[in-house]
Amino acid sequence: MFKLSNSLILLTLFSFSLQSCASSLEPAQQGKTLAQYHALYREHAKEICPNGTEEEFNKLLKRYRGQGHWVPELASDVDFVTVEKLIPEIEKKLKWIQEQRKWLIQKKKLPGLVTLENIEKKMKVLLQHKRVWETDSSEKNRKKAGEDSLVELKRLKGEWAKLVRLTPFLTNYSFPVDHLKNRKIYDEFRDQPEPTSQQIANYAFFYRRLLEDGAYNPDQTSSDS
Repeated sequence: MFKLSNSLILLTLFSFSLQSCASSLEPAQQGKTLAQYHALYREHAKEICPNGTEEEFNKLLKRYRGQGHWVPELASDVDFVTVEKLIPEIEKKLKWIQEQRKWLIQKKKLPGLVTLENIEKKMKVLLQHKRVWETDSSEKNRKKAGEDSLVELKRLKGEWAKLVRLTPFLTNYSFPVDHLKNRKIYDEFRDQPEPTSQQIANYAFFYRRLLEDGAYNPDQTSSDS
Protein backbone atom coordinates (compact mmCIF):
# COMPACT_ATOMS: atom_id res chain seq x y z
CA MET A 1 0.00 0.00 0.00
CA PHE A 2 1.23 3.47 -0.90
CA LYS A 3 2.15 5.54 2.17
CA LEU A 4 2.15 9.30 2.22
CA SER A 5 5.23 10.85 3.76
CA ASN A 6 4.84 13.26 6.65
CA SER A 7 6.47 16.03 4.63
CA LEU A 8 3.98 15.55 1.77
CA ILE A 9 1.00 15.69 4.15
CA LEU A 10 2.34 18.81 5.84
CA LEU A 11 3.14 20.45 2.52
CA THR A 12 -0.35 19.77 1.18
CA LEU A 13 -2.11 21.06 4.28
CA PHE A 14 0.17 24.06 4.45
CA SER A 15 -0.47 24.89 0.79
CA PHE A 16 -4.22 24.94 1.34
CA SER A 17 -3.91 27.07 4.45
CA LEU A 18 -1.47 29.42 2.72
CA GLN A 19 -3.86 29.87 -0.20
CA SER A 20 -6.85 30.51 2.06
CA CYS A 21 -5.25 33.01 4.43
CA ALA A 22 -2.54 34.75 2.35
CA SER A 23 -4.75 37.73 1.55
CA SER A 24 -5.44 38.41 5.25
CA LEU A 25 -1.80 38.36 6.39
CA GLU A 26 0.37 41.39 6.99
CA PRO A 27 3.39 41.71 4.65
CA ALA A 28 5.86 40.65 7.36
CA GLN A 29 3.72 37.63 8.25
CA GLN A 30 3.38 36.72 4.58
CA GLY A 31 7.16 36.56 4.28
CA LYS A 32 7.44 34.32 7.32
CA THR A 33 4.67 32.05 6.04
CA LEU A 34 6.31 31.74 2.63
CA ALA A 35 9.64 30.90 4.28
CA GLN A 36 7.94 28.08 6.20
CA TYR A 37 6.34 26.86 2.99
CA HIS A 38 9.68 26.78 1.12
CA ALA A 39 11.30 24.95 4.04
CA LEU A 40 8.60 22.26 3.90
CA TYR A 41 8.90 22.10 0.11
CA ARG A 42 12.66 21.51 0.29
CA GLU A 43 12.14 18.80 2.90
CA HIS A 44 9.52 17.17 0.70
CA ALA A 45 11.71 17.33 -2.40
CA LYS A 46 14.67 15.87 -0.54
CA GLU A 47 12.57 12.95 0.73
CA ILE A 48 10.62 12.20 -2.46
CA CYS A 49 13.23 13.08 -5.11
CA PRO A 50 16.72 12.38 -3.71
CA ASN A 51 19.83 12.63 -5.86
CA GLY A 52 19.90 10.01 -8.56
CA THR A 53 16.12 9.59 -8.85
CA GLU A 54 15.95 11.00 -12.38
CA GLU A 55 18.93 8.93 -13.51
CA GLU A 56 17.36 5.77 -12.12
CA PHE A 57 14.06 6.60 -13.83
CA ASN A 58 15.78 7.08 -17.21
CA LYS A 59 17.68 3.83 -16.73
CA LEU A 60 14.49 1.87 -16.05
CA LEU A 61 12.65 3.62 -18.88
CA LYS A 62 15.41 2.74 -21.35
CA ARG A 63 15.28 -0.89 -20.24
CA TYR A 64 11.51 -0.91 -20.70
CA ARG A 65 11.61 0.68 -24.15
CA GLY A 66 14.28 -1.60 -25.52
CA GLN A 67 14.95 -0.57 -29.12
CA GLY A 68 11.76 1.46 -29.31
CA HIS A 69 10.14 -0.71 -31.98
CA TRP A 70 6.42 -1.48 -31.94
CA VAL A 71 5.08 -4.46 -33.86
CA PRO A 72 1.30 -4.92 -34.38
CA GLU A 73 -0.14 -8.16 -33.07
CA LEU A 74 -3.22 -10.14 -34.03
CA ALA A 75 -4.50 -13.34 -32.39
CA SER A 76 -1.38 -13.62 -30.19
CA ASP A 77 0.93 -13.41 -33.20
CA VAL A 78 2.55 -10.74 -35.35
CA ASP A 79 0.10 -9.03 -37.70
CA PHE A 80 2.14 -9.83 -40.79
CA VAL A 81 -0.51 -8.48 -43.18
CA THR A 82 -0.38 -5.00 -41.64
CA VAL A 83 3.42 -5.00 -41.51
CA GLU A 84 3.72 -6.02 -45.16
CA LYS A 85 1.19 -3.38 -46.24
CA LEU A 86 3.20 -0.62 -44.58
CA ILE A 87 6.68 -1.67 -45.69
CA PRO A 88 6.42 0.69 -48.72
CA GLU A 89 5.64 3.54 -46.29
CA ILE A 90 8.73 2.67 -44.24
CA GLU A 91 10.85 2.69 -47.39
CA LYS A 92 9.30 5.99 -48.47
CA LYS A 93 10.07 7.55 -45.10
CA LEU A 94 13.67 6.31 -45.05
CA LYS A 95 14.26 7.66 -48.55
CA TRP A 96 12.81 11.04 -47.55
CA ILE A 97 15.04 11.23 -44.45
CA GLN A 98 18.13 10.43 -46.51
CA GLU A 99 17.23 13.07 -49.10
CA GLN A 100 16.59 15.72 -46.44
CA ARG A 101 19.87 14.91 -44.70
CA LYS A 102 21.82 15.14 -47.95
CA TRP A 103 20.14 18.46 -48.85
CA LEU A 104 20.71 19.94 -45.39
CA ILE A 105 24.40 18.99 -45.27
CA GLN A 106 24.98 21.03 -48.43
CA LYS A 107 23.64 24.18 -46.76
CA LYS A 108 26.23 26.53 -45.25
CA LYS A 109 23.73 27.80 -42.68
CA LEU A 110 20.36 26.75 -41.39
CA PRO A 111 17.66 27.92 -43.83
CA GLY A 112 14.63 29.90 -42.75
CA LEU A 113 16.16 31.94 -39.93
CA VAL A 114 15.19 35.32 -41.43
CA THR A 115 11.64 34.10 -42.02
CA LEU A 116 11.51 32.85 -38.45
CA GLU A 117 12.48 36.31 -37.22
CA ASN A 118 9.71 37.83 -39.34
CA ILE A 119 7.22 35.41 -37.83
CA GLU A 120 8.31 36.40 -34.33
CA LYS A 121 7.85 40.09 -35.14
CA LYS A 122 4.39 39.53 -36.60
CA MET A 123 3.38 37.47 -33.56
CA LYS A 124 4.33 40.36 -31.30
CA VAL A 125 2.30 42.78 -33.42
CA LEU A 126 -0.70 40.45 -33.25
CA LEU A 127 -0.38 40.22 -29.49
CA GLN A 128 -0.38 44.01 -29.27
CA HIS A 129 -3.59 44.12 -31.33
CA LYS A 130 -5.07 41.46 -29.06
CA ARG A 131 -4.23 43.49 -25.96
CA VAL A 132 -6.02 46.53 -27.42
CA TRP A 133 -9.01 44.39 -28.40
CA GLU A 134 -9.35 42.88 -24.94
CA THR A 135 -8.51 45.88 -22.74
CA ASP A 136 -9.22 49.15 -24.56
CA SER A 137 -12.47 50.86 -23.59
CA SER A 138 -12.71 52.68 -26.92
CA GLU A 139 -14.90 50.89 -29.44
CA LYS A 140 -13.09 52.72 -32.23
CA ASN A 141 -9.68 51.48 -31.07
CA ARG A 142 -10.99 47.94 -30.63
CA LYS A 143 -12.47 47.93 -34.12
CA LYS A 144 -9.21 49.15 -35.65
CA ALA A 145 -7.24 46.54 -33.68
CA GLY A 146 -9.53 43.81 -35.02
CA GLU A 147 -9.17 44.98 -38.61
CA ASP A 148 -5.39 45.31 -38.29
CA SER A 149 -5.24 41.83 -36.77
CA LEU A 150 -6.90 40.29 -39.83
CA VAL A 151 -4.38 41.98 -42.12
CA GLU A 152 -1.42 40.92 -39.96
CA LEU A 153 -2.76 37.38 -39.62
CA LYS A 154 -2.86 37.02 -43.39
CA ARG A 155 0.78 38.14 -43.54
CA LEU A 156 1.69 35.71 -40.77
CA LYS A 157 0.13 32.80 -42.67
CA GLY A 158 2.20 33.77 -45.69
CA GLU A 159 5.39 33.73 -43.61
CA TRP A 160 4.47 30.34 -42.14
CA ALA A 161 3.94 28.90 -45.62
CA LYS A 162 7.31 30.32 -46.65
CA LEU A 163 8.99 28.78 -43.60
CA VAL A 164 7.54 25.38 -44.45
CA ARG A 165 8.95 25.64 -47.97
CA LEU A 166 12.38 26.64 -46.65
CA THR A 167 12.52 23.96 -43.94
CA PRO A 168 10.90 20.80 -45.33
CA PHE A 169 13.04 18.72 -42.97
CA LEU A 170 10.91 20.04 -40.10
CA THR A 171 7.69 18.77 -41.63
CA ASN A 172 6.90 15.17 -42.54
CA TYR A 173 7.68 12.76 -45.35
CA SER A 174 3.96 12.78 -46.18
CA PHE A 175 3.22 16.43 -45.35
CA PRO A 176 0.51 17.62 -44.91
CA VAL A 177 -1.00 14.96 -42.66
CA ASP A 178 -4.53 14.80 -41.27
CA HIS A 179 -3.60 13.49 -37.82
CA LEU A 180 -7.13 13.99 -36.52
CA LYS A 181 -8.58 11.71 -39.19
CA ASN A 182 -5.99 9.00 -38.51
CA ARG A 183 -6.68 9.16 -34.77
CA LYS A 184 -10.45 8.96 -35.41
CA ILE A 185 -10.06 5.78 -37.46
CA TYR A 186 -7.96 4.15 -34.76
CA ASP A 187 -10.37 5.14 -31.96
CA GLU A 188 -13.33 3.82 -33.96
CA PHE A 189 -11.96 0.29 -34.35
CA ARG A 190 -9.49 -0.32 -31.50
CA ASP A 191 -12.04 -1.63 -28.96
CA GLN A 192 -14.00 -3.81 -31.39
CA PRO A 193 -13.26 -7.53 -30.87
CA GLU A 194 -13.63 -8.71 -34.48
CA PRO A 195 -10.30 -9.65 -36.13
CA THR A 196 -11.08 -7.39 -39.10
CA SER A 197 -11.62 -4.39 -36.83
CA GLN A 198 -8.46 -5.21 -34.89
CA GLN A 199 -6.50 -5.32 -38.13
CA ILE A 200 -7.88 -1.92 -39.19
CA ALA A 201 -6.88 -0.53 -35.78
CA ASN A 202 -3.42 -2.09 -36.12
CA TYR A 203 -2.94 -0.53 -39.53
CA ALA A 204 -4.13 2.88 -38.33
CA PHE A 205 -1.88 2.83 -35.27
CA PHE A 206 1.21 1.55 -37.09
CA TYR A 207 0.64 4.13 -39.83
CA ARG A 208 0.34 6.88 -37.20
CA ARG A 209 3.63 5.85 -35.62
CA LEU A 210 5.33 6.21 -38.99
CA LEU A 211 3.73 9.57 -39.69
CA GLU A 212 4.20 11.10 -36.25
CA ASP A 213 7.97 10.59 -36.26
CA GLY A 214 8.06 9.07 -32.81
CA ALA A 215 11.58 7.65 -33.14
CA TYR A 216 13.88 7.69 -30.13
CA ASN A 217 17.34 9.17 -30.03
CA PRO A 218 20.18 6.62 -29.75
CA ASP A 219 20.08 7.06 -25.96
CA GLN A 220 16.30 6.41 -25.92
CA THR A 221 15.34 9.99 -25.04
CA SER A 222 13.24 12.79 -26.55
CA SER A 223 10.53 10.77 -28.21
CA ASP A 224 7.85 12.62 -30.19
CA SER A 225 5.37 9.79 -29.79
